[in-house]
Amino acid sequence: MKAIESLLEELKSVLKIHNQKPYLPYWGDLFIILNQVKKIAIKNNEDVYFYQIKPSGKLKYDYKKKQFIVEVPDLNILVKDDELIDSLLNGRFIPK
Repeated sequence: MKAIESLLEELKSVLKIHNQKPYLPYWGDLFIILNQVKKIAIKNNEDVYFYQIKPSGKLKYDYKKKQFIVEVPDLNILVKDDELIDSLLNGRFIPK
């Protein structure tokens, strides 16, 4: 299982390529990365802070709720996997 840091670099790489070639399908690549983050959280029985969101906030996986949470100032947004992937592909909740 990959470390969180390497998964973040992989995510950034996929998003960069998506920006260069948006006509290619990247949904599956992002799904695999996010699924690995979930596995790490479940294996360790702890929440995993995946990355800092641009311009402010954090993305974490809550292993008890089994859901990703976008934490922005004064607001927490629970997102399903498919919603998060679509948001990333549309330029929302992207890492710093």
